[in-house]
Amino acid sequence: MFIYDTEHEIENRLLENNGLDRELIDKIKHILGAHNPFVQTLWQLAQRDDILDCKLLIKEKTTAHSRYALPTTSHVAGYYDPLQYPLLFSNGTYGWDSDCRTVDGNVGRRTVIPSSFVGSPRDMYQRYQDAMSVVQKFGKPDLFITMTCNPSWEEIQNELKPGQTPEDRFDLLTRIIRAKFEELKKDIYTKGVLGKVVAHVHVIKFKRRGLPDAHMLVILDKNDKLNTPDDHDHIV
Repeated sequence: MFIYDTEHEIENRLLENNGLDRELIDKIKHILGAHNPFVQTLWQLAQRDDILDCKLLIKEKTTAHSRYALPTTSHVAGYYDPLQYPLLFSNGTYGWDSDCRTVDGNVGRRTVIPSSFVGSPRDMYQRYQDAMSVVQKFGKPDLFITMTCNPSWEEIQNELKPGQTPEDRFDLLTRIIRAKFEELKKDIYTKGVLGKVVAHVHVIKFKRRGLPDAHMLVILDKNDKLNTPDDHDHIV
């Protein structure tokens, strides 16, 4: 749309989704055109007479730190985010990476992110150590339970606006999966529908399509251990 039919750009977008607001789309277009260098480049490309012979090359941004290096199987994954998510990177920036430097005089100073920062290496390591301590005290887990968000759930479908898909409403997905997960925890941990629980750990993650799911490890009381095939069949 930026290249082949710039005169009818807004009309083309509205054809893709009739629920879009024309005035809002026009404002976004002008903001991106004024501040996003990628948009400016594409517009300039549209004016070239040899446009059919032009190529747009996306190169990997190299980094010295292997922790933040891009996957070798995809040379463009990660650093073409400004093109994939122009509203999140409206200025065409690449976001944070290990080559970022501050401008307040702390250039070169090492900064250690504490374990209180959720998702940091120290936080993940501390959680791992806590989980290992639980297993050391109570024994190996008896149940591994997975709960996956289903975009076809009635609670999700009923809240979607015309033209929307579940992937458009991450806020809705996370709220509903959290509410259902809290009920599941109450059934398992409090009500003991699978037996008396003496210890448990869980993690919630997001898959590539953005759908959240939860994984639970449950350790049962010695009187409720699953010792025979019949015990497993009863749980299932």
